Amino acid sequence: MTFNGGDTSTKSGAVNISPNNFSGVDSAKNYAFLGDYTMSSLSTPSNPTWIGYVVPGQVRVYNTTGDADSGNWQHHLKSNVTTGNPVAGQTMQAWASVASDTDASSIKVMYVMGYSDSTTAPFSFTAKAPYYIKSRTATAFDGKVLNNYPSTNPNFDVNAGTTGATRNFSTRDYFVGNQQDGTNDQAIYGSYIVQNVATDNTTSLSAGNYILPNKGSAINASSLTQAQLQKIVGLKGVGVMTDITMSGDPLSSINNAGNTIQDPTTSDTNVKDKSYAEIPVSWTLGKSSTNSNIVVVPQAAVISSDSQTALNVYDASITSDDAHDLKDQKDLYGNWTYALAFKADGTIEEPVISSPSNLVTTLQTIQANNPIIDGDGNIRPVTYTYNGLSKDITLNLTFGSISLSTPNSYDFGTLDVSPKPLISWATSPASDVVVTDTRTGSALKPWYVSVAQTQDLKGLTNNNNLASYLFFKDSTGSKVITSDALQIYANTSPTTGTFKLNQNWNSTSGEGIQLNIPVDHQEKGTYEGELTWSLNNVPSN
Repeated sequence: MTFNGGDTSTKSGAVNISPNNFSGVDSAKNYAFLGDYTMSSLSTPSNPTWIGYVVPGQVRVYNTTGDADSGNWQHHLKSNVTTGNPVAGQTMQAWASVASDTDASSIKVMYVMGYSDSTTAPFSFTAKAPYYIKSRTATAFDGKVLNNYPSTNPNFDVNAGTTGATRNFSTRDYFVGNQQDGTNDQAIYGSYIVQNVATDNTTSLSAGNYILPNKGSAINASSLTQAQLQKIVGLKGVGVMTDITMSGDPLSSINNAGNTIQDPTTSDTNVKDKSYAEIPVSWTLGKSSTNSNIVVVPQAAVISSDSQTALNVYDASITSDDAHDLKDQKDLYGNWTYALAFKADGTIEEPVISSPSNLVTTLQTIQANNPIIDGDGNIRPVTYTYNGLSKDITLNLTFGSISLSTPNSYDFGTLDVSPKPLISWATSPASDVVVTDTRTGSALKPWYVSVAQTQDLKGLTNNNNLASYLFFKDSTGSKVITSDALQIYANTSPTTGTFKLNQNWNSTSGEGIQLNIPVDHQEKGTYEGELTWSLNNVPSN
């Protein structure tokens, strides 16, 4: 094509032709072209030698749809790139509306088909927090070649493995060719493509509740990680997942519960923060927030497959007298089997005894010959149920009772300082050491009695300590009574009856509680100490 010369002031003629203002596309072939001219500018052309020409080229437009300053594009082309106004008539390989590595909400880039650049990812986009990339689209002039272009999904779901929106990306897409993979010959074809990123800062967040064992399982409270916590509560929503925060330090609280929650031993220990714990977790993402509740229960508990309910109950031993004194089911649960049922939202309820039926009523009048009791004195299984969960326990019945009575005090009398060891036998002015066992049949179990010096025997005014010189002697020898329990009698073949353990404790037999003070520890004064007696059902080794 020929043109008159024109000039820059009138903006006419070939002098004003440049790729910036002379470009187009063949919509039938998606053929993009760039224009330029071959002559230098003259104020008055001497002859019509101004030649305009077109070459195959690429036209790329990168836009942002969203709030102002919500995100920016950059190009990173380093070789032979002209910015600003191209100089008409000068050969140009590439032109960009802004310099490389410069933020802009909209960028236009054009280059001839022979242009190449070694940059791995020539184009990138970065959203400014709290904005994220809601979607990413691209269209060609003929609307046909980009139908498989992937879009960004801002939804995340930790259990589905999706991570939600991103804040940035880099790409080499559409650097060459008019197809997505650049298959068409770049020397022949060009393309005109518009890429757009839509930004948003609208977030949503949801999470559920969960019941955890305190320890022992693959996922447990004592070693829970943040990633595991997010997964078990089913965290999901819209936004950039890495922006999610938790208030406080719930992981430390969960970990602490995992290490401190124990099986209950009394009704006082079958309570919150002892036999179970509840830890609230608050999640925040942008303007969205949600809450989770984590319930930590002992490993012994049965937990539903979805970890939304749990049931905990324990084997128990109960005497017939205690069984007869049971007030109701709550009494049995609270003081013997420690039964509790849990929901992940923190609801605590009583489970139901589904078998045997009317157990509490039966226990209130039960006798040793009741067929519900097996040969070992057990009722089993006792089945507890709650919301589809069940757990079997054994309830051991003891008929009769075993008890221990001991003197309120012992007296060693008045002793005189002597040039040889002082030996004195304890005497009781009030009572004996007596075990009374009214149990019968299978309820009879071995037992033993122990004693410990729980307060040292020492002078009230001189602080002289005689704890090391307090002994228990029997036919097997002499042992110091210390702060550790010392077994002084064992009945391994128990029978029903009354057992006076101290009937032969005296100086004549040489058995019983003896004070043997060496010369160097004999000091005048009044001495006091404390002994604690214990009755145990199983003899020690």
